[in-house]
Amino acid sequence: MRIIFSRKGFDSQNGGAPSPIIKGQPMSLPIPHKNSSCTFADVGMGQIVEDLSKHLSAKRRLRGDMLCHPDPDLAMGAFGQAGAAQGHLDNEHVGKGDLFLFFGSFRDAGTNEDSLTFKKAAQEHHRIFGWLFVEEKVRINSTGTWFQDKYPAYAAHPHAIGDWPKLNTIFIAPKRAMLFDDHQVKGFGKFKATDASLLTDMRQANKSLWLVPDWLNPKAGGCGLSYHKKPDFSGKTLQTTAKGQEFVCQPAQSGAFKDWLTKLFKTAL
Repeated sequence: MRIIFSRKGFDSQNGGAPSPIIKGQPMSLPIPHKNSSCTFADVGMGQIVEDLSKHLSAKRRLRGDMLCHPDPDLAMGAFGQAGAAQGHLDNEHVGKGDLFLFFGSFRDAGTNEDSLTFKKAAQEHHRIFGWLFVEEKVRINSTGTWFQDKYPAYAAHPHAIGDWPKLNTIFIAPKRAMLFDDHQVKGFGKFKATDASLLTDMRQANKSLWLVPDWLNPKAGGCGLSYHKKPDFSGKTLQTTAKGQEFVCQPAQSGAFKDWLTKLFKTAL
């Protein structure tokens, strides 16, 4: 089983801010996107993006009626990728049975005078917010009309709508999946905000410095991570690359890896 750490949601470049954690729940905000059929309001996040973008310049401020890209869709159980990022997944042979762990930039938020704001003392960090096991990998390419007809349950997915670059692909999840041989879980879903889903080493000022387990750390005999070389790992930390959406690894099925993943799935909603 391959694990794909897949970067998604708001950050300083896409959206202008991190996504919020509200009452212990990471709320990954879909990035603004013109090639879409739905708005922030359509996915129940209109007021959230308006509140959290008030501090941005007028040019970058967001409205609930703006179009967005809700992907991965962890309600329908599908995730789309295209272009160079999908080329990387192809090169890493990602397919049926593999597991996407979606992460993004987050910061704790709360309500102040009926408006959602980030908590002043809260640190921005990287966190895993959801997952999707791969049951089927469907290559759509430039237009999704045929996909909408063949897979009507996923016809509203953004990668099935409009024009896309080459390698446009949708990964479809099963309803249930086996986590190792004796632990069945949902095929897709979301995690709570706990220590188990935290990636950033919170002792560091840089959110891109991760505290990595030995099963992933090549300097401790771990499997390593695509887009990263051995010098990126220092002691127990990893300096993650600023570019690249999909980081792939193929862990040995060790007790340490199984314990890490089982602990993460205990925080599933």
